[in-house]
Amino acid sequence: MNELLTLLPWLIAMFILIGCSGFFSASEAALFFLRPSDLRTMQNGSRSEQTAVQLLGDSERLLSAILFCNLVTNIAYFAIATIVSIRIER
Repeated sequence: MNELLTLLPWLIAMFILIGCSGFFSASEAALFFLRPSDLRTMQNGSRSEQTAVQLLGDSERLLSAILFCNLVTNIAYFAIATIVSIRIER
């Protein structure tokens, strides 16, 4: 039981990283699923909608940023998973 408590912070970090990875994946899907008519409507919408339209103005850069953040998140997740696996094995 004591060993599980020592792993708890690592496990919590893993769950947070899974959530972050899901956020980046969902952001990619949501932003790049928008049709041109949606973008025209969003140009006159709320401030967050206008920001999304501005970000999509340079879609290659936006996609690169989202994919890079997701990659870093997944690398951190698997690094922590390796640490946890090694500690469990002992």
